[in-house]
Amino acid sequence: MRVSIRRIYVDQQAVNPSLIIDVDLEFYREIEVPISLSGKLKTSSGKTLSLIAEHHIDNDKSHFLKILPEAYKQNRRNEKEYRTHCSLTTQLTKKAIDVIELEREKYQEKAVYFSCEFIVKTLRLVAEPDSISNKDFMEIKISQERQTFLIPQSDWINRFSKSLGIGNFLLLELTIPENKKVSEFWSKLYDTLTENCETMNSCIRSGDWEKTLWLARRFFEDARIGNPKPGNKQFKEEFDKLLREDHHSTEGIKNLYDAIWNFFKFLSKYIHEKDEQGNFIPKPNVTREDAYLAYTLAIGLLNLIGKKIEKA
Repeated sequence: MRVSIRRIYVDQQAVNPSLIIDVDLEFYREIEVPISLSGKLKTSSGKTLSLIAEHHIDNDKSHFLKILPEAYKQNRRNEKEYRTHCSLTTQLTKKAIDVIELEREKYQEKAVYFSCEFIVKTLRLVAEPDSISNKDFMEIKISQERQTFLIPQSDWINRFSKSLGIGNFLLLELTIPENKKVSEFWSKLYDTLTENCETMNSCIRSGDWEKTLWLARRFFEDARIGNPKPGNKQFKEEFDKLLREDHHSTEGIKNLYDAIWNFFKFLSKYIHEKDEQGNFIPKPNVTREDAYLAYTLAIGLLNLIGKKIEKA
C-alpha cells in the first residue's frame, strides 16, 4: 500500500492549533485493506513536531478481502491500484509552531517544509482456497512510508499563520543591494556595510539572534558618518551634499544622523554589561523581534546609502 499527501490545511474547528492532513491510500482491492494509519509530523531537519492520528472520517467505508488463488492475486497486482481518501489530524503546541517559524527563516523562499513519517498497518489474507486448514490464514503487515510536503510562503502567511495564532504578516522584500557602482572614495565603507548585512542575514537564517544584534551594532557604528570624529569629516561633507541634492533640509539631515547615533546606542545596551557610569546592569533579553528590527533598519539604511552614493 502506498500513501501520498494531497493537501495540508488548518482545522478551523479545533480549539488548539491543529492541522488536517489529507492523504490518498493506494492498494489492491480484495487482496489487502488498510486498517490503521498514524505517524509523526516532522520538520525538514528531522525534528518531531507532533504525532499524526486518525481522529475523524468523512464518511463510512467498507473494504473486503477474498480468499483467492495466488495466480488470481498476481493478476490483481498487475492491475491499477484502488485509491481511497483518508484525513488525519495533528495538534501543534506553541513550541512546535515556534520551531516551524524558525526553520522557515532558514530558507531563501521562506517556505514551510513538512516531512511526514507514516506507520501503515495493512491486513492481508495469505491463505489460498485449498490450504486454509494447515497454513497461515491472514497477515497484518506494518510498514513505513515517508512523504514531504511544501507550503509556499504566501500560502503559509495567508492560510495558516493567523489561524495558528502566529499573527499577521506584511510581505516585505528586504534586499541587500548587489553590484552597486560606487566611487573609490565610498567603496571601503560601502563594502564593509554590505558584508555586515550579509553576515547578519546568515545569522537570521540560523536563528542566532544575539549575534545578529552584535553585528547590527557594528553596522551602525560604521554607519555613523555624522559623528564629529576626524575620520568621518569628509564622509559627512560628501553625504550632506548628496542629501541636499535630494532637497533634504539641514534639520532633516541632522535628524538622520541623530537617528543612526541613537539606534547605535540602543543596540549597545544588548552588548554592554555596565552602564555609562560603570555600574553593572542586566542586559536586555534577546528575541527574534529584536533581531528583525535591527536587521530591517540596517538593510533599509544600506539601501538608502547605496542609492545616494551611486549617483555620485
